[in-house]
Amino acid sequence: MSRVQTLAPLAFLTTLAAGPAAAQSLQVAPLSIDLPPSATSSVLTLQTDSKEGAAVQARVFRWSQASGEEKLEKTEDVVISPPLLMLRAGTPSTLRLARVTKAPVSGEETYRVIIDEIPDRKKLQAGGVALTVRQSLPVFFAGDDAHQGQLTWRAVDRKGKLVLEATNSGQKRVKLTKLAVIDENNHDLVKNGGLAYVLGGQTKTWELSGAAAGKTLTIKAESDAGPIHASAIAGKSG
Repeated sequence: MSRVQTLAPLAFLTTLAAGPAAAQSLQVAPLSIDLPPSATSSVLTLQTDSKEGAAVQARVFRWSQASGEEKLEKTEDVVISPPLLMLRAGTPSTLRLARVTKAPVSGEETYRVIIDEIPDRKKLQAGGVALTVRQSLPVFFAGDDAHQGQLTWRAVDRKGKLVLEATNSGQKRVKLTKLAVIDENNHDLVKNGGLAYVLGGQTKTWELSGAAAGKTLTIKAESDAGPIHASAIAGKSG
């Protein structure tokens, strides 16, 4: 049986670090990988500006959204090599990502590459806390049959809390930025309305605050397909 992991909030941030400078010491390019049909591999370039260099661990997980939440699951369908790497200051190094399963891609497959920069514990002062700088990069493999994502919206009550649901009826993910949910008093109710993805055939949720049941909410966002302007009634289908 596959093991499912929830790495949030770490998996979808790039900020947990031993200090302000540590978060800037590891550079990764590109920040996302979007492979067309028939493509099976890509390369990541890593570099550190730390004079001492940096030890890096890389892992790849299948990425899905269950009950609106982000889920990561161990996979052998996509591999990354080498899984452990020692970076030298100012010298670029590469990681190779490859889809090794022979099964054809259906729709769009989604993964996350998790890259951890591991601090040198020997150099930490006594009593210090060793934290990990983590970067999480989205990876998309497209099938020949993948069609564009299309979102529908609902604002529903879940155990006394109002949440916004975006359901993607298409096969390709929809990338969202600048999400805002405006009530009739022009208040923005959404929490964490920054960068997000709604994966193909799945649902993403956001917690809302301050809306009364039965009130009309206006939903605004930018997407990779253009601006979004929709509405939903709090506590009912949109």
